[in-house]
Amino acid sequence: MGKTPPDRWAVPLCASCHRLARDAQHTKGEALFWAGTGINVLIVCVQLYAQRGNLAAMRLTVLLAAATRRASP
Repeated sequence: MGKTPPDRWAVPLCASCHRLARDAQHTKGEALFWAGTGINVLIVCVQLYAQRGNLAAMRLTVLLAAATRRASP
C-alpha cells in the first residue's frame, strides 16, 4: 500500500519475523502473521504507545507479550 501507519500502531520485530523468514509479516500478510503468533497486537500497541519514553517498561511489555502468547491454531 505504500503508507506507513502512525507510530502508535508499531510493534518491534526482528528482521526475520518482519521480512526475511518464509512466514514473515511481509510474506504472509499482517493479519495472518499476527494470528499465527498468538499475540493480540492491538493490545500490545496500545500498551507500548502508553509507555513511550520508558524503555524499560516497553521492553517488559514486549517480553510479557511473547511469554504469554497463546498457542498457534
